[in-house]
Parts: sequence; C-alpha cells; structure tokens
Amino acid sequence: MAERLRDGLVGHLPRRAPGLLRALRESDPEYVLLDGTLAECDRVGDSRADFSQKHRRHGVNVQVVADPAGNLLWISPALSGRTHDLTAARTHRVIRICERQGIPVLADRACIGAGS
Repeated sequence: MAERLRDGLVGHLPRRAPGLLRALRESDPEYVLLDGTLAECDRVGDSRADFSQKHRRHGVNVQVVADPAGNLLWISPALSGRTHDLTAARTHRVIRICERQGIPVLADRACIGAGS
C-alpha cells in the first residue's frame, strides 16, 4: 500500500512543477546560469544508457537553471547519464526558450556552439 501511494505521489509531482517558461516569467531574471550535472543512481534497465563515460559512473543527466544569485529556478526531467549537456539543453529547449524571452544564458564550455 505504501509503495503505491509513494509511486502515485512521485508520478504526480512533475505535473505540479512549473515549466521553464513559467519559472522565467515569474522570476524575470536579468540572465540565467545553466549547468548540467550527473545525478548518480543505481543501474536501471540498460546500464549502458545510464553510464557516463565522463564521470565513470551510472546516473542521469539533469539540467539546472539558476538566477544570478544562484537561486534555483528550474530543474529538467532526467535523461540518460550518457547524454551530453548540450544535447540535454537542446532536448529541453532551454536555450531556445531563454532566447525567445530575451534572457541571456551563461553556461560552461559544454554549451559551446549552442548559439549566440
């Protein structure tokens, strides 16, 4: 019973979380900071998809958007651990959404070639 309740709650949380566009509109930052991180986890299913060659660990790729003060604005849904940060940012349309809102994005070298 407790597992069903937990699974139902966890499945419901992403629908309640604001999307990136809403988070940007509500906070209206001068610019945002974008970084990807590997959230370590145990092997699930196809362990090759979750293995990050860069970190030499299993996990999932999560993109994080913060305001200039470092306050968390948005966290992306998880992608497989072997997904490159730029691919993940493009998959979640982070750069495109910020561009359309006129909000500059500061990112590390993983996002070189993402746009202006």
